[in-house]
Amino acid sequence: MTSAKRLAETIVSYLRARGELSLLPEVVKSLEGAARAARAGTRVTVTSAYKLSAPELKDLETYVMRTMGGTYPIENVVDPSLVAGFTLQMGDTFIDASTRGRLEALSSELAK
Repeated sequence: MTSAKRLAETIVSYLRARGELSLLPEVVKSLEGAARAARAGTRVTVTSAYKLSAPELKDLETYVMRTMGGTYPIENVVDPSLVAGFTLQMGDTFIDASTRGRLEALSSELAK
């Protein structure tokens, strides 16, 4: 069970036990507002081996919107040492889809 589902069940159980299920829409609205506020300052940094084109950035925006929920400003940083691919940093989420990252992982596995 995901933590979000566990939280939702806890809230519903609490409101039901107090006979206040009618407050559920207000609780949901409040939680949505808190989530929006938390995301408001979030920035996505995409580091790539070369400057990404507008269509490539649009594809990444779509990916972020689909997986993270919401739209965020995306900053493209160029780091030629990545060789190819990209890394994506959003808050404490880090995705490494770079050739350098794959080579480092392979090197680490071979060293074991």
